[in-house]
Amino acid sequence: MFLFTPTQPLLLAGCDDITIAPYNTYYSSLAGHIAHAGFSLSINKWNQPLTPTSSEVPALDDSRVWHLLSPSNFNLYQIPFQTDGTTNGLVHRLPPEYEAAVKRSRDRLTEWYNTVEKAELTDLQTNQLASTIQARFHDWLECMGYSKELESLAKYRERS
Repeated sequence: MFLFTPTQPLLLAGCDDITIAPYNTYYSSLAGHIAHAGFSLSINKWNQPLTPTSSEVPALDDSRVWHLLSPSNFNLYQIPFQTDGTTNGLVHRLPPEYEAAVKRSRDRLTEWYNTVEKAELTDLQTNQLASTIQARFHDWLECMGYSKELESLAKYRERS
């Protein structure tokens, strides 16, 4: 779960092996939505979940219930369509280890673009590379179980 919350997340009995991380997305009207909801951008308790117990449920071992997403697996997600608003990035500051992971990802992407540019590919080679990347991306989406999410976003875009 990617969280931005002014209160501690509540993880009830029956929850098991939940991965949490700082909220990782933005869209143009996000800041307006946060203001409308009355949230403070200065309070974010995403990494302080509560795992309450009751007399019927033995005390939960927090390490069994939840863990933090490794920063090396953290990525930003940008909503792929425009909405009204002026938000053009995350509305909160990431913890340093996640910020460093985002920077490493951006640096790798810049290095990839530079490598492709230096290769001076022909149009045919560029098309072959693009087709290969697209095919592998679709394979990855399927393998990770994200293809349904992408289909849902495409349907939403068609409706708007």
